[in-house]
Amino acid sequence: MREKAHVFVTMFISFLAVLLNCFINLYLTPIITNNVGVEAFGFVTLAKQFTNYAAIAMMALNSYAARYMTISYMQKDIEDYKKYYNTVFFADFFIGSIILVVGILVIIKIELLINIPLSIIGDVKFLFLLTFVTFYFTTVTTVFSASGYVKNRLDVINTIKGGSYLVEIIALIICYKVFTPHVWYVGLATCLAAMIMFGGALISTKKMIPESKIEYKYFNYMSLKKLVLEGIWNTANSLGNMLNTGLDLLVSNLLLSALSMGQISVSKTINNLVYMLYTTVAQPFHPIFLKKYADGDTKGLIAELKYSMKICGMLSNVVFGGFCVLGLSFYRLWIPTQDIRKIYALTVIAMIPCLSEGCVFPLYYIYTLTVKNKVPCIVTIIGGLLNVFGMAVLIKYTNLGAYSIVITTAVIMNIINIVINPIYMSHCLRISKKTFYPTLFLNILCCTAAICIMLLVSYLFTSNPGWIMFIIECLICGSLGILIQLVIMFRPKEIQSLVEKIRMKLYKRTT
Repeated sequence: MREKAHVFVTMFISFLAVLLNCFINLYLTPIITNNVGVEAFGFVTLAKQFTNYAAIAMMALNSYAARYMTISYMQKDIEDYKKYYNTVFFADFFIGSIILVVGILVIIKIELLINIPLSIIGDVKFLFLLTFVTFYFTTVTTVFSASGYVKNRLDVINTIKGGSYLVEIIALIICYKVFTPHVWYVGLATCLAAMIMFGGALISTKKMIPESKIEYKYFNYMSLKKLVLEGIWNTANSLGNMLNTGLDLLVSNLLLSALSMGQISVSKTINNLVYMLYTTVAQPFHPIFLKKYADGDTKGLIAELKYSMKICGMLSNVVFGGFCVLGLSFYRLWIPTQDIRKIYALTVIAMIPCLSEGCVFPLYYIYTLTVKNKVPCIVTIIGGLLNVFGMAVLIKYTNLGAYSIVITTAVIMNIINIVINPIYMSHCLRISKKTFYPTLFLNILCCTAAICIMLLVSYLFTSNPGWIMFIIECLICGSLGILIQLVIMFRPKEIQSLVEKIRMKLYKRTT
């Protein structure tokens, strides 16, 4: 229970960082859509997706960096730790530099690749340039952020991340309140945040692990080969994920219009925040998973995996259910000048995978623990190809338009998360194929119950509330949604013990 208390303290700090990021997105979207146009907002997300394409090249190297650094350090093999530390740093530095140069060359003539309104070509190019510079800093920061795993101090890394978001918020407010609005301000703010994250992670690594020194003599080709060969399937998996969720804006830009791309981009803003929620909740469990697996404690590992499924599923259900019930009111207040009914419908459809993904997301770490990524990668790539093919077919032969983009993704992602992943994850751990299904189906039941109680609450409020009443409604719906799920998912003694441990952990930190 001591470990679980630490997990929730880390999770709380992570939530603060996520809330800051949410504020950035909520503050940013109406400013860009109202002052520069919804089309311009689409290019903000598209620029980030372009760097995600570039990040696929780094996945083979970085996906197992934290794992091997942590294991080497825990086994007191400092020499081996230094090899992984320096190998990852110098490889990231070199490959990241190449990607940055190639990105700059592509940006010079990017209007030949995508459809950009003539009035904002300059802004979009500068936005893409700053986004690629941000990608470079983020890439080089990878090895320093791994110290949070090594020392099980992800709370420190997430605190730094929260500080970087504060810098981003201040930069955005200054730029948009003082100067004439431009879409490239977003790139400038994220670049400054990435620099803060880089500096903070570097300093924290030096303090937490004094042995971490950048020395080229420790660069090791065998360590590099090991990381790349074992991470190559993660690269393939990222390619599949790109086909599933990373090409939607590009497809809509090329096959529909910049307006449709902008509307889908706005609808994906909420969905992207939910994905951040998954990561925030699941990540603090990773060091515990790693320790249980390294100790050969399969029973303890399964218990922790199921527990993480309940926590992540419960919180994602509240967000999904809350948006289904209150999303239209939110859009009326947030972006009243846009086609809110269409954007609301696109958002709900895009969020349907939350029914399964939120609960299953923590289990994805099983593939890293067991180093078995071949089958899930093949499945993801096939699903991604079917997704892109389905988008193209629906756009060409139906009148669904922008809905084609989100419908195909929702269907395929739910099939992968419900039918395929739980079975193969159990196979990787050599346990019963039915192990995770009771928790998964219980999660769907909880989501249904949460939505029902939120609908009842929503009837008590006016149909067009202001921001204050809307926030009150969200707090009531969210609290009741969590409460009903706690009652269904957890035993009373489990809840009481957990609350007491968290209280004691927080008390110790403040004294």
